Amino acid sequence: MVRYAIKLYLVIIPVAIIILTAVGVYFFRDQSRGIVIAWIIYSIIGGVSLSTSLLQSVYQGLDKVIDIQKNIITGSIFTILFNCILLWTGFNIWALVLGNFISLVLMGYLLYKRGRSFWVQLYRHKISYKFNWFKEIVPIQFKYAVSCVSGYFVFFLYTPVVYKYGGAVLAGQFGLTFTAYNALVSLANSWVDSKLPKFNILVSNNHRMELRHLFKKTSVLGCIFFVIGSVGFLLLMAVLNYFSFYNTRFLSIDIAAIFLLAQVPMLIINLMAKYLRAHKDEPYFILSALNGLMIAGAIFIIYPIFGLLWLSISVNIVYWFIMLPLSIILFRKYDRIYEERAKIQG
Repeated sequence: MVRYAIKLYLVIIPVAIIILTAVGVYFFRDQSRGIVIAWIIYSIIGGVSLSTSLLQSVYQGLDKVIDIQKNIITGSIFTILFNCILLWTGFNIWALVLGNFISLVLMGYLLYKRGRSFWVQLYRHKISYKFNWFKEIVPIQFKYAVSCVSGYFVFFLYTPVVYKYGGAVLAGQFGLTFTAYNALVSLANSWVDSKLPKFNILVSNNHRMELRHLFKKTSVLGCIFFVIGSVGFLLLMAVLNYFSFYNTRFLSIDIAAIFLLAQVPMLIINLMAKYLRAHKDEPYFILSALNGLMIAGAIFIIYPIFGLLWLSISVNIVYWFIMLPLSIILFRKYDRIYEERAKIQG
């Protein structure tokens, strides 16, 4: 099953990279060759990062949640550190490319180091029998892929578009600010991620009350952590502004706060998605595709005409007034379905 999932993603990811690269090459056709090359490398790194995320999910499924969370925290911290150093040393737009590459290498190394025996066994193990996983895996993996790619690659569109219309300085500020946001979101998600194996066990045993209680508890803790971390980050930005130290490397505090506000519904939606996926289901995949189209539209249409402030407002409108209500409706609908199914099975 693991090998089949990996093979499936080895087809999906190159296709996504080709599409993203083609869009970027067309979009940056009037830019210098260096910018086009940076975009191509950036797209490839994004695709490989997605495959690394898949392998982390596989290893996490072996009840190695703590190991994977250590990897994510380490990668998030070093990504911010590398981006700061590269921007400070004058790499400009290449700082984002090189920072992501260094982070990717580090995450891959840590994943291999922590699970070396498993990966070696997976590679060397000879399958004594074959099972047709197509009907079992492809439908759900397709939905997972749509959800993951829609969010993952749309995120990769932000900084290059900001670079095209706002310049290298603004793009660097945007990239570094969102790198910090990603670290906060990853840490907030870890409260639920650490309990995913327990979620799966509770679902299989039809322990619905305990499942809901655990989900609510971990989700609330994750959201509280995110709020505290967000306030701390904004206070740090205010201090940097006051002392005029490294403050020009981040977005202005008002724009940063508006974009940070949009991370709240994104986090809530992501937490609900993890709960639903514990039931081996992905009801959000169409919603994720819709979200990708709306955010991409805001990036390519709203930002070039109205600027970064209105882009941040548009993103908040999409998540607070469209995505979050629809996600809650779907969540309640499918949770009732799972509840009825559990009663029949129980």
